[in-house]
Amino acid sequence: MLVRLGWQAAEVTLMNRYRRVARGFARHFSQCSGEQDQIVAETFLRLFRDVKNGSGPQNSTAFAFYLKPMVRRVATDRAWRRAEQRRADQAAARRHHAAAEASLGGMS
Repeated sequence: MLVRLGWQAAEVTLMNRYRRVARGFARHFSQCSGEQDQIVAETFLRLFRDVKNGSGPQNSTAFAFYLKPMVRRVATDRAWRRAEQRRADQAAARRHHAAAEASLGGMS
C-alpha cells in the first residue's frame, strides 16, 4: 500500500474512494452532519497513522473492511470523551455551588 511509503496522493485516492462509505456509517452514530464529518476525518487520520506505523490494513481491499470498525471506534471514543467532559463539568459545578453556599453560610 503506497500510504505506507508516505504517498499523500494515495491517501487522497483512498479518502475519495471511501469517504461516502465512512460518512454513511457515521450516520448511525450521530444525527449532526458536522459531527459525522469529524468522525470521518478522525477515522481517516487514525487509519493513515496506523498504516504508516506498520499496523492497519495491508492493502486497499482490506482498507474497506478496516474502515467500518474504525468509524465505530472513533464514534464511541468521541461519545466517551463527551460523557467524561460532562461528568467533569458537573463535578466542577457542584464544587463551585458548594463553595458558594459555604461562603454565603459564613455571612449569616
